[in-house]
Amino acid sequence: MAGAMAVLALGAGTATALTPGVATSATSAPGTDGSATPAPAAEPAEPATRADGDSDTTTAVDGKVVTRATTALQRAREVTSESTSLTAKQERAIAEQADAVAELLAARSSGAASRSSEREPLPTEREALPSASPSPLVEDDVRDEAGADDGASGDVVDDAQDGTADAVSTEQVATATKKLTRLVTKARTDVTVEAAPETPVEITAAQAAEAKAAAAKLAQHVDSFEGFANGRVPAAELRELSFAGGETLRRDAAAQLERLDVAFRARFGTHLDITDSYRSYDSQVAVRATKGYLAAVPGYSEHGWGVAVDLGGGVESFGTAEYEWLRENAPMFGWDNPAWARSGGSKPEAWHWEYTPLQG
Repeated sequence: MAGAMAVLALGAGTATALTPGVATSATSAPGTDGSATPAPAAEPAEPATRADGDSDTTTAVDGKVVTRATTALQRAREVTSESTSLTAKQERAIAEQADAVAELLAARSSGAASRSSEREPLPTEREALPSASPSPLVEDDVRDEAGADDGASGDVVDDAQDGTADAVSTEQVATATKKLTRLVTKARTDVTVEAAPETPVEITAAQAAEAKAAAAKLAQHVDSFEGFANGRVPAAELRELSFAGGETLRRDAAAQLERLDVAFRARFGTHLDITDSYRSYDSQVAVRATKGYLAAVPGYSEHGWGVAVDLGGGVESFGTAEYEWLRENAPMFGWDNPAWARSGGSKPEAWHWEYTPLQG
C-alpha cells in the first residue's frame, strides 16, 4: 500500500491540473465605421472546444474520475488499517489494486503535464469544430455510486476507444478505480466497524457483542499454525496490532484484543500497554535465561503460539483499577489472566494474559 498512499497528495494536484478554469472576458469588435462596438452581453456558452480536441466537459469528467480515484485510495488505506479481521487474500487484493490505481494516476498526471507544455494557442476566431463529448463509459463511471457492482461489463475497457495520444486513458483510471472500490466495499461489509456509543459502558457492551458475533468467523484461524512448531511461526502468518507497532499475535487473538483495546481506551483514555506478545523460540530461550522458572520452558510458552500478551500500564499489578476492569471485562473477548497467574495462584503474574477462542 506504500506506493498507493504516496500518490494521495499527487491526486489532488492531478485533479487540479486536469480541470483548469476557463477564463472569459468581454471584448470589443470593430464597427462598420472602424470604431469599437461594445461586445454583446454574454450568453450561456456551450463547453469551449480546445485546439487539441478536448472539451471543457471532457476535462471536468477527467477531474471527477481523478478525484474518485484518490478517494478510493484513501478508503483502501482506511479499511486495511482499521479492519481487524481481513484475510490475507483480501489485504493482498486491495493492496495490489490500490497500487494499480496509483500507477495509472501517476502516469496520467505525467501525461497531462507533457501535453500542457506542448499545447498550441487557442484560435483567435471561432472555428466550426465538432464539439467533443466524454465517452459514455466515463459518464457511467462518474455516475456510479462508490462501490456499486455493475457486473463484469464494468471491468472491461476497450483501449481503442481513447483516440488521443494519452499513455493512460480516463476510462482506464475509472475502471481500475471501480474495481478498487468494489474490493474495499466488500471488505467493509465483511468486517463492520460500528460507530462508538457515547459511554464507556455502552462501548464495552457493543465491542463485546461484536466479539461474540465474530467468533464463528474467527474460528478459521484457530488451526492456522498447524505444521509450525511453537515459537517458529512465520511472520506472514501473524497479525500486527494496530495500536502497538511490532507486536504480533495469531489473527483471531489479535482481532479480539483490538476490540478489547477499544473498550479499555474508552474507560481509561489510553491503549492497552503491550510489553510482549508473540515470542519466537530464541526469544523464549533468552527470557528463560533471564527469568528462570517464571518463564515457560522454550517450546511450551503460549507466547510461542501467538495467544498470550504481557501488559503494563497499571495492569501489571493486582488490585489496580486497570487490572480489576480487565478481570471483569476481558473474558467477554476471550482474554483472561489465567488461574495460575492470578493472586494466590501457583505463579502470580498479573501482567500475563492468554486468549481462548469464544464459542460462536
